[in-house]
Amino acid sequence: MLVRVSCVVSRGDLPLSISWLKDDQNLTPELAISIRKFDEYSSVMSIDPVTIKHAGNYTCTARNHAGVSAHTTQLIVRVPPKWVIEQEDVTISTGKTLFLHCQAEGFPLPIITWEKATSIDDIRITEKIKTTEEVQIYSNGTLVFKNIQRLDEGLYICIANNDIQEPLSHVVSVKIQAAPEFELPNLEIKAKKGEAIEITCQASGNFPILYSWTVNNHIINEDHTRYKILVEQNEAIAESTSKLHISWVDRKDSTEFSCAATNDIGKSVMKANLIVQEEPDAPTIL
Repeated sequence: MLVRVSCVVSRGDLPLSISWLKDDQNLTPELAISIRKFDEYSSVMSIDPVTIKHAGNYTCTARNHAGVSAHTTQLIVRVPPKWVIEQEDVTISTGKTLFLHCQAEGFPLPIITWEKATSIDDIRITEKIKTTEEVQIYSNGTLVFKNIQRLDEGLYICIANNDIQEPLSHVVSVKIQAAPEFELPNLEIKAKKGEAIEITCQASGNFPILYSWTVNNHIINEDHTRYKILVEQNEAIAESTSKLHISWVDRKDSTEFSCAATNDIGKSVMKANLIVQEEPDAPTIL
């Protein structure tokens, strides 16, 4: 965009000397500003193209043998947002601190806001990020997760807006690497002697998840006719389950069973305390 400013002296004795200042300093070559004398009483300042660096106070000063006269005017350059920092996609483990950087320049200085897509299939449906003790937005636009968890995984949109043209938006994918986790790491199961039971071990975390079962710190042998282990992995819906089936339980099964879930990130153990109940023996008369 071209900007021209004229400085015209309405009256005064010749000869006249007309000069220009920016913010009370001489014009520097870096500004690439052109000054042209129109006639003995006027000077034209041209800026092409005008950028944010040209914003400021410009003073035209006229001098002759009788004295000096000056006039100052302000040039406000409105600049639409332009990215300074665009955050790349991130993969991070749970429990870590995550910084998502997003900065833009322009005039007025763009306001940075963050939103999260409610669906990975349609980023047009979003919800605004709310600050909490664990999630904060710094004044420079950086979004901070102090203790990131699996629920924080998704698509985040950084928006820069200063009401000049359309707002800028940038999408950041955040993927969470998580060790296996159990919603209920400790279970108590009661069963009657002779009943068939099934102990379910369901973990969330990065796929694939490998399971192993132990009883009294000994690996369960599936060759044992009473024990069968079934594993179901459904990555599409992020569900992973291992089930220990005991065809019938006896008093000696009243003990602790452990299910260990392992992936590339770590390992977690679920413990199930099985209590086998049996009917009392028939009373005897002595």
